[in-house]
Amino acid sequence: MATRNSEIVEAFEKFFQNYYDNEVKQLAQEYPNEKQSLYIDWQDLYRYDPDLADDYLSHPKHHQGYAEKALRVYDLPIDISLSQAHVRIHNLPSTESPDIGEIRSRHVNSLIRVTGTVDSIEQAQSALSEAAFECQLCGTLSRIPQSPIGGIQKPHKCQGCERSENFVVNHDQSEYVDIQTIYIEQRPPGVGTDDDREILTVKLEDDLVDEVNPGNTVNICGIVQHNADLKNSTASIPDKHIEGIAITEASRYQLDITNREKKDIIQLSSNDSIYETMVDSIAPTVYGYERMNQARSHRDYQDLDHRNTHQSGLQHPRVYLITFC
Repeated sequence: MATRNSEIVEAFEKFFQNYYDNEVKQLAQEYPNEKQSLYIDWQDLYRYDPDLADDYLSHPKHHQGYAEKALRVYDLPIDISLSQAHVRIHNLPSTESPDIGEIRSRHVNSLIRVTGTVDSIEQAQSALSEAAFECQLCGTLSRIPQSPIGGIQKPHKCQGCERSENFVVNHDQSEYVDIQTIYIEQRPPGVGTDDDREILTVKLEDDLVDEVNPGNTVNICGIVQHNADLKNSTASIPDKHIEGIAITEASRYQLDITNREKKDIIQLSSNDSIYETMVDSIAPTVYGYERMNQARSHRDYQDLDHRNTHQSGLQHPRVYLITFC
């Protein structure tokens, strides 16, 4: 078993050498004050070794550990240890990207990707990452790594007197990490109401904390965990949460456009009456709101025009429209 583990670590080390050598060296230069994580693309791992990539999906915690061990032993040009650096994998295949409402027991302990909008975030807190347990009989310290998101893991017995009780956490000798809980929502296509949305609990730690704000649309890659303590939560899936591994920005609107629709759009773009056409297309069966529809169309055109000029280095104002009914 030990030989197999060392082979996996070696495979990750060679993967980093072939695909992420510059990124690892850049991380070493900026670690730990500016950067603490190496982001890797699952598609790159699949091109390098399909079996290793598939195993990462089904056994993410183990393979995350192997990848981070490979990072710790990586041959660096400077004298620095990446002992607490993270490997954050993203861009998972579409087969591992269920909607929130589709997450089931088969996903527990597996790696998935969820795309949604940040609904709300909780205040960041501190949690134990390594607990120093002090034996009350002999004073020996036993250091036990902790999962910041799970419960406290105690030593089986004292390393000094070999007793199995009377342990107290020595907080001065322990290590802590920031943690945060956020809530991701998905809505069905169309308008939808609050009753239609699905909400998922996501737990983050370390450099992922305070990386998103409500309203951001993001891809969350993480491990599905079963947690009975969440049963009183307002989340749509009250007994599961995602242990976040990576966060990347997602497109807010993802539309599938056919070739015919693309041709129609291009044809409309050259029409001199495109503005009037857009005004007439807004709620065409509702009468008496022509001026309101003109204002909405003007807002969209103005925002688009300013965004185009912003690409040339000009600042653009935010445009807001308040409708009173």
